[in-house]
Amino acid sequence: MMTLPNFLVIGAAKCGTTSLYHYLRMHPSIFMSDEKEPHFFAWVGNPPKHQGPGDEEADARTIHDRRTYEALFDPVTTETALGEASIFYLYHPWVAECIHKSIPDARLIALLRNPIERAYSAFMHCVRDGRETTADFSEGLALEARRLHDNWEPLWGYKDAGLYHRQLERYYETFPRDQIRVYLYDDLEREPERMLRNIYQFLDVDDDFEGDLTTRHNVSGVTRSRFLTVLIKQPGSLKTVYQKIVPPDRRFKITERVKQWNIDKVGMPKAARQNLIAEFRDDILKLEGLIGRDLSHWLV
Repeated sequence: MMTLPNFLVIGAAKCGTTSLYHYLRMHPSIFMSDEKEPHFFAWVGNPPKHQGPGDEEADARTIHDRRTYEALFDPVTTETALGEASIFYLYHPWVAECIHKSIPDARLIALLRNPIERAYSAFMHCVRDGRETTADFSEGLALEARRLHDNWEPLWGYKDAGLYHRQLERYYETFPRDQIRVYLYDDLEREPERMLRNIYQFLDVDDDFEGDLTTRHNVSGVTRSRFLTVLIKQPGSLKTVYQKIVPPDRRFKITERVKQWNIDKVGMPKAARQNLIAEFRDDILKLEGLIGRDLSHWLV
């Protein structure tokens, strides 16, 4: 029997979705696909061909064949909530309808972050990975429209990917409101246990479960040691030995701690922040009404 997920984390990028993915998959009644971001519903039968630096690596992980996508859920045993987390489902305008055609009863989870902070985090993510061609955030913003026009992947849409009202509105027009839950990155940072409990209730699984929420994932910033970055990401004899002698669960925690240590946080330029507040203001105010949350702290 073919299996499809019954819930999806639809975004947004650089809003804590990697941490949420790992926290959810700890629950014994929740199955998350091993491939975190298959992006199947964005590219059904039509593999993407983005043109930005390093985009080919992300494109290679994208699943566009239905049987391959369904196979992600073949290992399901007793889990009742089956999901995956594709950060650009929220971004692409055609995805909501595509999901609805295949799984109209799907429960949808969106995790949103202050779009000004999200934009800078996405920029620093590209800097961290050696993909960004400029070290100047304002220049990166100025290059955005041309890059997206030239078919660079949505990650390069530092501003565009943060227009949440425009993106979420499509889902509210397509799905019943009670199938959508929107959380804030602030919730994940300040009250992760409470947020997870609410998600568990939404997914109809045991909300008394408590997992290890101490590890942060996919942190952006300036790399302290390029050697460590290469060692973590690229295959090699030392990495092979490490994988053989350290158990997978412990290896994962050690690797994440090393990644965090290897990132040096650098603050956003004040002028860029003020410019972005002005650009995002209208969308943020509309978003407040759409999701029923006070977002005034995003505008200071």
